[in-house]
Amino acid sequence: MCPRTPRLHLWPLALLLLGYSATSSADCESGYTEQICYDGNGTCCYDVSRRSMDDDEFQTLAQFFQNCNGLSWTNERNWCYGDDFSDSLREVGGLTTNDQCLEDVMIDPCTGLVFQYPVDYNATVLADDDSDILTDQGVDYAWDGITCLNGDSVGDIRLPNDAVKCNLEKDSGLETLTNLELLDLKRNSLTGHIPEWLGDLVGLDSIDLGNNDLNGTISNSIGNATDLATIILATNALTGTIPPSIAKLELLSDLELNANDLTGTIPDDLSLLTLVENLQLQGNVLTGTIPDLSSFTLLTRVSLATNSLAGTIPTMAGLTSLLRVDLHENSLTGSLPSELSTLT
Repeated sequence: MCPRTPRLHLWPLALLLLGYSATSSADCESGYTEQICYDGNGTCCYDVSRRSMDDDEFQTLAQFFQNCNGLSWTNERNWCYGDDFSDSLREVGGLTTNDQCLEDVMIDPCTGLVFQYPVDYNATVLADDDSDILTDQGVDYAWDGITCLNGDSVGDIRLPNDAVKCNLEKDSGLETLTNLELLDLKRNSLTGHIPEWLGDLVGLDSIDLGNNDLNGTISNSIGNATDLATIILATNALTGTIPPSIAKLELLSDLELNANDLTGTIPDDLSLLTLVENLQLQGNVLTGTIPDLSSFTLLTRVSLATNSLAGTIPTMAGLTSLLRVDLHENSLTGSLPSELSTLT
């Protein structure tokens, strides 16, 4: 049997509360009421108290799943938003460790509770190997990789090494998650450019998009996300220069742009980033000299290796936390500063 094509539902919660008729039904579990399913077809059991995420964010995650190869993700457990993801379900255990979702079953990403299921599916069918998901009151069934803020808004997305595949800038839809604080999609198959909309996510404090297939330049707009403490864009195919706006990120502690095709010089204004602990710029085509690093008093690791840097190595005598320096495969001249002779 051919797999069904997932369909995106866009039915606001307000329609359920204002327009639909909901009545108690003996066919629904306690706390659920009988009403028209979200897609307008059939009858479902619905419990608004089990739903915390608003419809816009819920549909954004559904779009992300559909557009970014969700059915092939390594971790897609409980991403159930009303579509049947498989034509071969177990007779018992509709939601199981096999990561399959029954049609019209909807689970809140934050609470992990089923807030809608078809009226003709009873609690026996909606049971996994361990417990009845209709009565379980934990977050065991929250969507894999999603952590919520205040129980109702997406705060973190952690889906590393998960076969996520799409154009991040154009297809993911994640720009609407305005409360996002952490985005970890490393070691996937993301394509396209680093999204300009990352700069609009003003609460974002960590980005890890390393080991993907991203290309193009790093937009200067990244400097608008002033809460950023971690930027990891390593091992992609990025070109252009290091945007000077990064120097505006006063909270930045980890900057990893290594293994790309970045050109130009290392901006002198990076010296304004006094909280940097880890600076990885190796494996690019950077030119010019090594800038003054004396303001990086918390620096523990720095690698500028395998570039085209020239000139002498600046003193690092005041960097008392420094553990590792890697400057090999450049065109540096002069002697090695004595304070580096004991480092690895």
